[in-house]
Amino acid sequence: MPYLQRSVLFVLVCVSGGCCSSLARGQTPFHSGDRVLFLGDSITQDGRYVALVEAAIMVANPEIDIQIIGAGLASETVSGITEPVHPYPRPNINDRSKNIIDLVNPDWIVACYGMNDGIYHPSSPNIVAAYTNGLSRLVETAANANAKLILVTPPPFDVDANPIVQAIKQADKTEPYGYKNPYPKYCETLQELSAAVASFQDHPSVHQVIDLQAPMTTYLSSMKSLDKDYQYGDGVHPPLDGHVAMANLILRSLDLGGKSPSDTLFGLTGIDPTGSVAATTTDAQTQWLSSVFDRFHTIANAYRSAAEAIDHQVASTTIGKAIDSVRSERVRLTHAGRVLLHGNVIEASVDSSTKTYGAEIAALNSLDQPTSETGQEILFIGSSSIRLWDSIETDMAPYATIRRGFGGANYADLAVFADRLIAPHQFQAVVVFIANDIKGNQNDATPEQVQSRAQYVCDVALSHCPDAKVFLVEVTPTPDRFVHWRDICDVNAGLRKISLTTPNVFFVPTADAYLDDRKQPQSMFFGDDQLHLNAQGYKLWSSLIKASLQTHLQPNSIDKE
Repeated sequence: MPYLQRSVLFVLVCVSGGCCSSLARGQTPFHSGDRVLFLGDSITQDGRYVALVEAAIMVANPEIDIQIIGAGLASETVSGITEPVHPYPRPNINDRSKNIIDLVNPDWIVACYGMNDGIYHPSSPNIVAAYTNGLSRLVETAANANAKLILVTPPPFDVDANPIVQAIKQADKTEPYGYKNPYPKYCETLQELSAAVASFQDHPSVHQVIDLQAPMTTYLSSMKSLDKDYQYGDGVHPPLDGHVAMANLILRSLDLGGKSPSDTLFGLTGIDPTGSVAATTTDAQTQWLSSVFDRFHTIANAYRSAAEAIDHQVASTTIGKAIDSVRSERVRLTHAGRVLLHGNVIEASVDSSTKTYGAEIAALNSLDQPTSETGQEILFIGSSSIRLWDSIETDMAPYATIRRGFGGANYADLAVFADRLIAPHQFQAVVVFIANDIKGNQNDATPEQVQSRAQYVCDVALSHCPDAKVFLVEVTPTPDRFVHWRDICDVNAGLRKISLTTPNVFFVPTADAYLDDRKQPQSMFFGDDQLHLNAQGYKLWSSLIKASLQTHLQPNSIDKE
């Protein structure tokens, strides 16, 4: 994507004050294709809250395909003032805003400033005036760029954090206030700056004001009540849980992150954004977060470097290489996040599925020989129709196949074992077929349950191989179960819906081919049990599946050897 393409620049301005919003609830501001840039000081350069905002949107609002870019800069201010004891003049966003805006060409601008703007002093008319004037310049710059502006108040200053306590304790009483000797009541200064931001809430060039200062102060108190030894980072820079809480407040204000952003973030991180329960981050969540942050910083660093480049071609190349290097990571992380978020769909089935199929899955795993695979294979997973397909290699030629079916399985069982069946392999596509969820008994799953479990299987596959495709094969109208065909059709509709809402997932329609002119199943395609396909049925099945593969896979993906 060219770096001059029209985009969204979200300038989250961290300042303190009440939650003021010109955006009505339920009116999500973003549209697919938007790009969002966060500007700010070292808290935004750290960027974990920014990355979490993007990740939560990717996972919980996949229909909104946006890109968020961070360009925070350590020590930066919007006021342009510096405490006398600081070793160098603090950078001012208003000195570099034109470069970054020209680079991104935004629809939106969001800036996160305030922590450094009070220069760690008691509030004064001069400090507030400089801050207000700096904000006014930023508002004007955004307006001149035809970009909408969102202002967000800064996270709190924690005077009780051990580094702050030690700095104040060790400072000479005659030493001027500054970042090494902060004013003990610096929170009050940030609250004064917050009031300055709140004054922009009705400005025609300011789209929205979001408050972090007050709710984050409440969060800080909750965490200290929960854990007497809790440390809010170094008192200025929040720890990971603080970034999670900040992301939650922003997502709530923008009506993003699913129905409950706090539930989304808790599912992704194991950290409660409200500070009500202790963190329970798993290894899988830790690994996912590390990848999310690495991807975010790869792009953020490229934009920061590009903004300093004089040659536009150099800037464009820098950004393009960075985005290309993590392009598939976005897909992988989206689906891996969905696996984390929706892992509860398998919890109730783990024990029964393991008891019933554990040994069979172990036997299938013993067949895995990844070194003999090329990555161009088609992985077939599912129930007995896959397990019994002994002619699959001939029927599916020229595609190379891997067959991992286990008889009697339903989508709950497949979801439980999805990772064990999928992760050992590299593949260009996964073909999924399960037909045992509707049998006409009290244990039948609902169409909604089947859909959620099938979605989980798709997410597992695409989190493992983000460039692959997933093909959900329609449940076949068998004579043995045709009395339940109306209910089975509802299941098929749910599978089709997944394909319509999930990129790289496709529905393989097969039912009509097995029905006669009277819309009854044709016995000639089924074995003696009138449930499983016979050789003729498999021939027809393979032709339908291959037709879908040929439509959606690259032409050169067929193994012609």
